[in-house]
Amino acid sequence: MEQKQSENVIGNRSFTNQESESLRLDYEQTTELFRMLADIRFKLLAFVPTLTGVAVSLLAGDKVGKGTALAVGILGFIVTLGIVLYELRNSLFYDLSISRAARLEGQLKFPRFTKLRGDLNKPGGVFTERPPGKEPAFGPGEQDPLSQKFLGIIQVKHDIGLALIYGASLGGWTFIVINVLPLVEPFRSLLSLFIAILVAGLTIWEFKRLDKERYEWQFGRGDKEKHVVFDNLYNNDL
Repeated sequence: MEQKQSENVIGNRSFTNQESESLRLDYEQTTELFRMLADIRFKLLAFVPTLTGVAVSLLAGDKVGKGTALAVGILGFIVTLGIVLYELRNSLFYDLSISRAARLEGQLKFPRFTKLRGDLNKPGGVFTERPPGKEPAFGPGEQDPLSQKFLGIIQVKHDIGLALIYGASLGGWTFIVINVLPLVEPFRSLLSLFIAILVAGLTIWEFKRLDKERYEWQFGRGDKEKHVVFDNLYNNDL
C-alpha cells in the first residue's frame, strides 16, 4: 500500500507522515539544544561577575597577603578566560540552532501571529518570528522597527551584553593582579584601574570582532561564502 503523504510541504515538495514525524523530532531536539545552551549561558552570567566582584572586594586591599592575592588573581583570570572561550564557541551553536529551528518551523507549517520577518499568511513560529539580531532580515534601505539603543548609545544585543559582562570580569581579575605591585598610592590603584579598563576594553572589542566574523561566516558578505544555506528562512520564501 502506498504511504499517505502529509500536508507539510515546502515549495512543491510533499512529506510523508514518517518524514513529518522526523521533522518534528528534529525540531524538538534542536529546541532542546537551544534551551540547554541558553541555560548554560544564564548560569555562567550569574556566576562569573558575582565571583569576580567578591574577589575584588576581598583581595584588592591589604586584608590578605600579596602572594595570595596574586595567585588567586592569576587563577581567576585564567578560569574566566577559559569560560569566555567556551561561551564564544557556544555562541556559534546557539546561532545555528536558532536558524535550524526556524527553518524547521517553516517546513512544519507552524502558524504565524506577527508580521515579523514576513506576512501573516506565511509560516511562523517562535524562532521564525524572533526579533532581528545580526542576520539580514531586512532589505537594503529598510529599517529594523525593533532596533533599540540603551540611552540612545548602546545597541541592545545579546553579544554586547556578553561582551560588557565578561570584559568587566576579566578587568576585575586584572585589577587584583596589578594591584599587588609594590608601588606607592595612589599610583598603584590608578595603574591597576587603567590596565583593568584596558583589558575590559580589549575584551569588548574582541567580542564584537568575533561576532562580526561569525556573522560573515554564517550569512556571507561581499565575496565571502555563506555557510548557513538555509538562512533564507528569514525571508519566509517557503
